[in-house]
Amino acid sequence: MFANALLCVAVAVLPPQAGQGGQGGQGGQQPRMPRVPSMTELMKDVDLYPAERPVAVQHFFAVEGEAKPEALTKAFQELKSDKALCRITYGPVSTSSRPKLQFLAVEAPATVKKKDVERALERGGFKADEVAATCFQGPQQNFGGQGGAFGLSSRDWLLGTSADLRWCETLLGFSQFFHVPSKLDAEQIADRVKKLGQPFGRGDIGKLVVHSFTWRLEGTLDETIAKRLEKALLKLTCVKRAVVDVGSKTLAMEVALEGVRVSGMPAELPIPEEFKGFADAAAQSAGNALDAPRVRFDTTPVWELLDKELLKPLTIEKQTAQPAEPPADGG
Repeated sequence: MFANALLCVAVAVLPPQAGQGGQGGQGGQQPRMPRVPSMTELMKDVDLYPAERPVAVQHFFAVEGEAKPEALTKAFQELKSDKALCRITYGPVSTSSRPKLQFLAVEAPATVKKKDVERALERGGFKADEVAATCFQGPQQNFGGQGGAFGLSSRDWLLGTSADLRWCETLLGFSQFFHVPSKLDAEQIADRVKKLGQPFGRGDIGKLVVHSFTWRLEGTLDETIAKRLEKALLKLTCVKRAVVDVGSKTLAMEVALEGVRVSGMPAELPIPEEFKGFADAAAQSAGNALDAPRVRFDTTPVWELLDKELLKPLTIEKQTAQPAEPPADGG
């Protein structure tokens, strides 16, 4: 898949490809790999938060033990819905510095509580503890691989020397740190990575990711309802700003991906056309496509609060530029 090819490019530095056989190595070089875009650039035209009620979410866990496949499958089957599965979508994975501690991501119906997913994992052989996620956008880097201090990858080193971190991943400069809930905030993580990641050239992880979106509201709305709704929204995890405008009947929100305990499902990555010719080379160089889960704000609690106020959110469609009118004859 081209999506996987781009993920491979993000974790590999590909050399210019030599000319094909029969050309004597002269004048037959293929084009260089295009510059890899950042996640911000890649997603700039993607509506991350359309007004669509989530049917599935992601949960993240640190686990120990060994899976009992039949028991785990049965436990997950009991949690699935007619619209969403319950399944492990990433992992279990671990590091050489903490091999017994594994990280995994689970997709589950949005109506299923995290505790129920945790119990399902325990029925399936794991001792499971939930982890939260905090995300940054910055320089493109890779936490895997070898060649750093003491022959460890930067991930091995970070997890081995930081008791509260459970896993970390990066894709196109979008770095995700999975940690014990309420133990670390964005400032602490950035400071820790700066200090511990310097031997690997991984000191700068950029800025905390903040997303914003605006929905139109359908239903009865007055100042009393608006103030009540704003107050309730600001109590939700990750919400930094919530403004309900009665005049325009809109809800505008800013959410920071800091301490995310339940994540929305990742939006599809749009693949630039210029990358599609490099699929095989990228996959061969990187070895395996990076399919780690991408964290997103879960809008389910927002929908639940709007339900209480009998308000229905609608996506505000982007305005497209209209073609200019042709000049009148003789104009």
